Amino acid sequence: MDDQLQNPALSDAVKVTPPRAFWFDFLLLLGSFNIYSPFWLVAQVRDLKKLSNADVKPWAWFFVPWVLIAQFWALPRLGKHLDRYEDQVGLDRRSGSYGWWIAAVIVLTALNNASYRFENLANWVLASLIVLYAFAFSLLALRIRRVKSHDPKIQAATHLKRYRWWEWVIVIVGTPISCSLLWIFVSESMVEGAIRSYDSGTQFEDEEYGFVLPIKHVDWIHIDTPENEDDLYTFTGPNNEMAVYIYQYEGGMTLNELMTYRYKEAMSVIPTLDCEERQSFIAGTLNIKAVQTCISTDVLGVDAYITALIKEGDRIIEMHTQVYTSQAETGSIVRSAIAAAEGFDLL
Repeated sequence: MDDQLQNPALSDAVKVTPPRAFWFDFLLLLGSFNIYSPFWLVAQVRDLKKLSNADVKPWAWFFVPWVLIAQFWALPRLGKHLDRYEDQVGLDRRSGSYGWWIAAVIVLTALNNASYRFENLANWVLASLIVLYAFAFSLLALRIRRVKSHDPKIQAATHLKRYRWWEWVIVIVGTPISCSLLWIFVSESMVEGAIRSYDSGTQFEDEEYGFVLPIKHVDWIHIDTPENEDDLYTFTGPNNEMAVYIYQYEGGMTLNELMTYRYKEAMSVIPTLDCEERQSFIAGTLNIKAVQTCISTDVLGVDAYITALIKEGDRIIEMHTQVYTSQAETGSIVRSAIAAAEGFDLL
């Protein structure tokens, strides 16, 4: 009692969150898509201040999980406070592994910040960064849990609740939602049946059916679609936000009938599409090329149906493109689809 009167901080030291399961902190961060990490870190630093009398201001740590430059100063300082705390309770220091942890967190934060600058970055990379980031900070909780478990100042009669009700809501509700979304991110970016990737600036040529199309602005992936026997080839763009189908017809509908069919098909899905169509002879031949472009832009992104037809005698070859993209700012996927339709030609 005398010690508590002489050192008021000691009486406050027991009023902290007691050691809790590692998996709970991991799911808490993952279930919130790491949005809860600033609040979580402030709570950890506040507990450390009470238990070890560390000279820190917990609220100043709020932006540390997201501000890269702050981590170079804050995380090593946090490590020194943890070293002293481990000395107080008679535990071996974990400063060696902590250095590797700092490096990992800084690298993950840098990659996370840089990921938003790359338009065509695969979704599975973003999903991996979210999971690894949550796991990294959970490792910090594991070290703090180890020290707390050996601290005699933490008593059951005076500590705070081990698990808060709002944290349970995040874990129970947020974790299934975040895991589902992460699974969608990964599954959409892992294209099944991928045959070959074509980089921007190249072109696809097919000697069997005698056509060529340019690939510009974004990369394309040639995929195998055994369930669709009608198309000759199928391509997909970044994050499956573009699909390109190549068809060939001999007899049947005329060129104008095919264009009318594609127009009605597009308008039945998105009535607000703005469509343009033009036809012309291919220079030096009697072949006719028709291009139909239907585009709709709103706050959610760009939708487009783009069709290019070439009539050569009784044969018609078609490149039909569907675009559903949220990248309204740059429109690189739409530009790629339009460039391919404009450059679609016979060999």
